Amino acid sequence: MKLVSFSEMLFFFAIFLSIVPAFGREHHFSMAGDMRPEFDLTTFGFTSPGFLFVNISNLKFSTSLNETGVIGFTLDRTDSAGIAPYIENRQDDQCILQESSGKTSAFKSDVVAMVLNFTELSLHLTRHGEKIAELSFYESLEDLFNNHSMEFRPKSTAPMVPPKFVIRDDILSAENTTNSSIGQIRKFDYNPKKLDRVPVSKTKSSDGEITYSFKFVMYVANKTQSGLYNLFFHNCENIKSPSIGVSFDVIIIEKNGGNFLTAFEIYLPTIYLAFSTIYFCCCIVWMMVLRKGENGSVQKIHYLMLLLVAVKSLSLFVHSVDYHFINITGQSHNTWAVLYYITYVIRGLLFFTVLVLIGSGWQLMKHVFSTNEKRLFVLVISLQVVTNIAYVLKENTEEGAQKHELWQQIFILVDLVCCGAVLFPIVWSIRHLQEATKVDGKGTANLVKLRLFRRFYITIVCYIYFTRIVVYLLRILVNFQYRWLDAVSTEAATLAFFIFTAYTFHPDLQNPYIRLSQQEEDSDSEDQIKLRNMGSNSVEHGNEVAEIVSEGDRESPREPGSPNPNWSANIRRKLNNPMSPKQSNMQKTIV
Repeated sequence: MKLVSFSEMLFFFAIFLSIVPAFGREHHFSMAGDMRPEFDLTTFGFTSPGFLFVNISNLKFSTSLNETGVIGFTLDRTDSAGIAPYIENRQDDQCILQESSGKTSAFKSDVVAMVLNFTELSLHLTRHGEKIAELSFYESLEDLFNNHSMEFRPKSTAPMVPPKFVIRDDILSAENTTNSSIGQIRKFDYNPKKLDRVPVSKTKSSDGEITYSFKFVMYVANKTQSGLYNLFFHNCENIKSPSIGVSFDVIIIEKNGGNFLTAFEIYLPTIYLAFSTIYFCCCIVWMMVLRKGENGSVQKIHYLMLLLVAVKSLSLFVHSVDYHFINITGQSHNTWAVLYYITYVIRGLLFFTVLVLIGSGWQLMKHVFSTNEKRLFVLVISLQVVTNIAYVLKENTEEGAQKHELWQQIFILVDLVCCGAVLFPIVWSIRHLQEATKVDGKGTANLVKLRLFRRFYITIVCYIYFTRIVVYLLRILVNFQYRWLDAVSTEAATLAFFIFTAYTFHPDLQNPYIRLSQQEEDSDSEDQIKLRNMGSNSVEHGNEVAEIVSEGDRESPREPGSPNPNWSANIRRKLNNPMSPKQSNMQKTIV
């Protein structure tokens, strides 16, 4: 069976990326026949001033819903990314919206409960918690902008809402979203801090299908109300058994002042650009090291390490530019998004390829793979392809979609399996070196290699543990405003791992690894030379004996077929005479 080459695999993956849409902060998606009792729609870290706009349209149910049915949302505020207490502590057969009606004790955190009333055609809002007791709600973005327009003035001359949203009649008209609308105040007859219901429109089509639509805007006015907000949808009719499918279209806009990035993502463009510069400097330093390397010390694996660092720098740079466009426009630029995914895929494949090659000792201890190492190499590359596909689909699937959680789980699982598979060639090399240390003559050299491999193995385990577990704990435990520390920690750990690996296996004849490998090659060459000399001397010895026998035949003519009685005496006489140089070498060789 013919295996797909790396270039063909990359080509097919590039085609896959070109047909996958790239999302930024434009949350516009649809739910069709969803029977989950609850799911999250969005998560965003707000600072003051900030706003959340939600527009639900074409809300309908697969079966007729009783007017007393409980359908709605919860908007909770937390300081970290952990699970909200009111969701974690509730029982499986209870709906949080049913328990929240008039009971503040039902929630252990700051939560706004939103319940649809199909009789009054309104969305009832109930605030729980001191920090959001005066959280402002507006019925439309127009009301918000006409009263807080200066706070959300964009950094450029672009509209305060991205152009994609301007052309939609169900959000805002163009004349009310441009800078020309600043200063135009429209009076409304409600207090945003005490707004307790939002109107819901009901539409009945010609075929009798009923749909509902509504929208609301949450406004974060001060630091007390700042926090990490999670918007959940609840279908209490499906708590005990899935029976009613829900379908709707949703549009969500999130903004912090003049930025479209969440509070902890605002620093990411600068962070990624800084690390991209550091990796670029490391790439230049490594090029100088390879250029000054002595003959025989620079191997192919060192050039692969150089390529990995260069792609890593390029990937971080593209990622930084992509976040910059999201921050100023609210949308991810398709070109930069696709470039980032391509560089991310190449970076991942190169990273695990280098780990497998170094772990197996390729170009440093041996030049060929064993059968098990070849199979493991194919397995790791295949797992990396699956991991990259899962990552791309996860990033391009909205948080509320069912497939988002599926791809998230696949990504985490396959990534951990791939990290575990990388350790196998190192374990095999350690076991091989442990057995080789018992061989006479090479015990010291193999012992030094064994120490190097053990140190490399421990470093990889620490790197995997830190970037996969410690960083995750850091993400869910620290305050939401400092969640950018997980990106800094991950990149810093990766940089430290790259530096350690480069120092351990740098191309220098004084490096213990390179020096011992060179000594082994020299000893192997000497052994081969001795074997060739022994073979040539054995041939010369055979020629001498043949000459002696032929001389005995010439001295004693005999009848055909009769044995020569003097052949043994001739051989003894020749051997007793002073030896020629050839005979001397032959005797030394035999001895």
